[in-house]
Amino acid sequence: MSALLSGRSLIWFCFDPSQVVAVALQSMLHDLLDEKQCRAHLMLAHEAAAVVPESPDLVLGLALWRFSRLEELAAIGQAVNHCRHRLTEPICVVYCQAALRQHAPILCEAGAQLVVSSVPSLQRVIRRVLPRIPLSEKGYHPLTTGLVEYLPWPELD
Repeated sequence: MSALLSGRSLIWFCFDPSQVVAVALQSMLHDLLDEKQCRAHLMLAHEAAAVVPESPDLVLGLALWRFSRLEELAAIGQAVNHCRHRLTEPICVVYCQAALRQHAPILCEAGAQLVVSSVPSLQRVIRRVLPRIPLSEKGYHPLTTGLVEYLPWPELD
């Protein structure tokens, strides 16, 4: 019951039209977060310039863009830059197609902390940065979100 009330969650954002990297990352996060009794919640974007709106209840922990066409460079760069200026600074990752790796410095300049070009390298990086990813402390279920702050006792266990 305490996990339902005070469980942590990782809210993450993904732009990946093919859904290949999104599915791989979702599987990685599921395996890594099970050990920490934490759940992952995915928000999908349908365009490269999509930005997650700022909200006091939304602690965005991880944002990933798949850069697969040169035409997306400006939109992804702007979205990464905007994302890095949120109150809770998420970890920004760009999955770059191998043929477009020469644009990695531009993406880093825009604010991407990580630019990777393969799923195994993404897996290594996610393992390494997971302790620094901001998590939401609002509980797992929408009905119990924020309820712990109103309870008269400090500990649930």
